[in-house]
Amino acid sequence: MTPAAPQSATTGLEWAHPLVQEWFVRRFGTATEPQAQGWPHILAGKTTLISAPTGSGKTLAAFLICIDRLVRKALSGDLSDRTEVLYVSPLKALSNDIQKNLETPLGEILLLAGERGMLMPEIRTAVRTGDTLAHERRAMLARPPHILVTTPESLYILLTAAKSREILKTVETVIVDEIHAVADDKRGAHLALSLERLNQLTGKRLTRIGLSATQKPIETIAHFLTGSESDDPAIVQIGHRREMDLAVEVPSSELGPIASNEMWSEIYDRLAQLATQHSSTLIFVNTRRLAERVAHNLAERLGRDAVAAHHGSLSRKLRLAAERKLKAGEIRALVATASLELGIDIGSVDLVCQIGSPRSISVGLQRIGRAGHWRGAIPKGRLFATTRDDLIENAALIRAIRQGDLDRIAIPDSPMDILAQQIVAMCAAEDWAEDALFSFSPSAVPIRTATWSARVSTRSSKCYPKASPVSVAATVLTCTAIVSTRFCEPAAARGSPPSPAAAQSPKILSTPLSRSRKASRSAPLTKTSRSRVSPATSSCSETLPGVSAVSRLAACLSKTRKAPRPRYHSGAGKRPPAPTSSPRTSPTCANKSAR
Repeated sequence: MTPAAPQSATTGLEWAHPLVQEWFVRRFGTATEPQAQGWPHILAGKTTLISAPTGSGKTLAAFLICIDRLVRKALSGDLSDRTEVLYVSPLKALSNDIQKNLETPLGEILLLAGERGMLMPEIRTAVRTGDTLAHERRAMLARPPHILVTTPESLYILLTAAKSREILKTVETVIVDEIHAVADDKRGAHLALSLERLNQLTGKRLTRIGLSATQKPIETIAHFLTGSESDDPAIVQIGHRREMDLAVEVPSSELGPIASNEMWSEIYDRLAQLATQHSSTLIFVNTRRLAERVAHNLAERLGRDAVAAHHGSLSRKLRLAAERKLKAGEIRALVATASLELGIDIGSVDLVCQIGSPRSISVGLQRIGRAGHWRGAIPKGRLFATTRDDLIENAALIRAIRQGDLDRIAIPDSPMDILAQQIVAMCAAEDWAEDALFSFSPSAVPIRTATWSARVSTRSSKCYPKASPVSVAATVLTCTAIVSTRFCEPAAARGSPPSPAAAQSPKILSTPLSRSRKASRSAPLTKTSRSRVSPATSSCSETLPGVSAVSRLAACLSKTRKAPRPRYHSGAGKRPPAPTSSPRTSPTCANKSAR
C-alpha cells in the first residue's frame, strides 16, 4: 500500500508538489525559520534577501521553490533542455559544493518518484567556472542544464560569448550566494552590471534571491541586489547571532612582535593534539605560503595521508581531491585559506582553528561557521595568537561576536573602469544604440546617479554613492570612440561629411563581421581619430563622426575642462622651437634660446 503524502499544513509546504513535500518531511521534518519566512516572498516573484546564520537552511530555502517548479514540469512532460535557474557564488569551491549538494536531493526525489510509480526525467545541473574542462563546456552548450552554477567572472564571459548567451536567454531565477563577499569591492560592481545585462538579454525582470549570513547595513545590500527595479526588495532577517564555542589559544612562550621557531613548534603540537581529539579539523591561515608550511609540519606529526592543503594556487585536481577527502572523513586536518571559508558544506567538521587574526568580524564568523554546519549544531572554534597584535585582535573578535557586532559594508563609489569593461563587452556581443547604452549605464547600484539630463531619467536614492553625469558620459564616450575607430569606418574617413539626418539619428555600435579579428587588432588610434572625438576640443553644435548624441552631451559637459597642452612632434627628444627674440632680450639669452 502506498503511504499518503504528509500534511503540508504543519510544514509550510502547502505550495509544493506532494512528491517534494514527502521528500522534505522525510529528510528534514519541518522548515526552518528562514525557509518559512522566505518562501512566500519568493513565490510572489519578489527580489528577496535572506539573512540567517550559517547552517540554517537558507540555501535550500532559495532552491526548493525552483526544484518544485522543475519537478512539476518534469512530471507533466514539459521539461525541456533549457536553463531556468542560475546560481552565482563568489568561490569556485562553493560552486562545486552546491552542485554536489543539489545532486543528492534531486536524486532522492527521482527515486521517490519511481517508488510512487511516477515517470520523471532527470533534472540536470552543471558548473561553469574557470576550472570547468573543455569537454564539459561543450557538453553544456550542446545540452543546457536546468540549473547552472557559476561565478561572477564566468557569468561575465557567458554573457559575452554568442553560444552561451543563447543558454542564458531562458533563465527565470537568479540566486546570489554570499552576497556580502562581493558587494564591498569592484567585483560586486561587475556582478551588478552583469545581472542588469542578464535582464536585458532575457527581456524580463528576473527573480533575484540573495543569501548571506553577515551583512550590515542590510538595507544597502538589499538595494544592491535589487538593481534598477523600482519595487522595494523583501528582506528576511533572522539574524547572524548563533551560539558558539570560542576560545583563544596562547602558547606558553612569551608573545612578541613576531613568532619564533620555538613558538611555532608549540602551535604545531597543539594543532596535532586538537586534530586527534576530533574526527575532522579545518585550519584556516591567511596566506598560501603559510598553508603549505602548516600542512607540511602537521603531516610530520599526524602522517602524510592525514593532512591536506587547499588554496587557489593548487590545481583543480588537487583541490577537488582535498575537498572529497575531508567530506569522506579520510583526513584529520585540512589547512586552507579563504578558498573554503564561504558557505561550503564540507561535511561533519567538528573544529575550526584560525592561525593569527582573520582581520574581520565577518570573515571570523564565516570561518568558524564551517564547524557544525548542520541544523542544531554548535560551531566550535579556536583562535591561535602568534603575536601580541593577534592576541588583542582575537580577543576583540570574540567580544564582537558575542555582542552581535558586524563590519559595515560600503559599496564602491562609481567604478568607471568596471563600467568601461562592461560597455566594451556589450558592444562586442551585439548592436547597441548609444542612447540605449547611455540609459543602461546607471541601472546598477554602483553606477546609479541622482541627476541626469532630460533624455535620461533614473530613480534616485540616498543610499548609494553618486556618479556624476560627466564621468558616466565620458566613459560611454571613450568606449564609443574606441569601438567606432577600431571597428567602424566613419563618414569623414571616406572623404564625405555625415548627412544632417545621420547626425540626428543615434549611431549603432557594432563589430562588422567582414573585418577579421586580426585586422581589428591592428587598427591603431591615430592622432587624427583621437582629435576628432576629443571632448575638450569639440563644440556642442558640431557633428562628431562616429559618435552621436551621447558623445555631444559629454563634449558639452566637459567643455569647461582645461584643454590639454599640445604635443610637439618636431622629433624624438627635441625641444620646441625657440620664440622670436624681442628687443629687450639680451644677445646671450637669444643665443641660448637658439641653441
